[in-house]
Amino acid sequence: MRPARFVSLLVVGALCVAPSAPARGASSDRRCSSYPIPGSIAASGTRTPADLVAEYGVLGQRQRTVDKLTRAELGKTLSASGVVMSGTRFLAVTPAGAAVYLVPAEHYLTFPLAPHRCLRPAQRAIEHSLRPFLQREYRHHALCLVTVYAGKSTSTCSAAPGTAQSFVYGPNNPGLGLVPNGVPRVLVHYMTHPSLDITVHRNLWVVNTIWTFDPAPCGLDWLHGAIVLRIVKSCGKIVDTT
Repeated sequence: MRPARFVSLLVVGALCVAPSAPARGASSDRRCSSYPIPGSIAASGTRTPADLVAEYGVLGQRQRTVDKLTRAELGKTLSASGVVMSGTRFLAVTPAGAAVYLVPAEHYLTFPLAPHRCLRPAQRAIEHSLRPFLQREYRHHALCLVTVYAGKSTSTCSAAPGTAQSFVYGPNNPGLGLVPNGVPRVLVHYMTHPSLDITVHRNLWVVNTIWTFDPAPCGLDWLHGAIVLRIVKSCGKIVDTT
């Protein structure tokens, strides 16, 4: 089992069994709030990490009113710590009407890093077993895609810089993904449908086709002209586009 999948299963388990009340003494000990937790906000005035701006040009653009998110709109499952609120950027609207935002953060983090006195009893054994993995996560910045639809938010995050959130799809989402600077087009492949050639806008590609059925994409190529810059994900068999 992959480490990231292992962490996700453990986190879900902790949330299911943990009591609603905080650990004894945690609410009265303000020092606990200084430890990193997923979803925490960076201090006012924090700038988006320079290496993320260098890789994704949209982060270097001026933040507009439409780019801003509230704390509530970030959702409750963001796998990132030190979210840079001045760095959020609106990217696109999906065919289902969901707004997609890019959210940078100082650290990638899937579970709280804190002393046992600051954690619920059900979380303590998990944090202890995951601590080396979480410390490695925390050394990286994070990039998240946050989708806001009908007042609800969903998010998916990756360590960054590097290939982050390049291939995302699911219910009411026929496909989208981030691409770094220098990738103007992508080719999205399907097992049962001709491949789609899609132009990148604001470092994002989105399948805007309204399907009468819901084919799941299985492959992705980054393109520049006729050149395949990178095969991000490949299919076992691809329908001929000619």
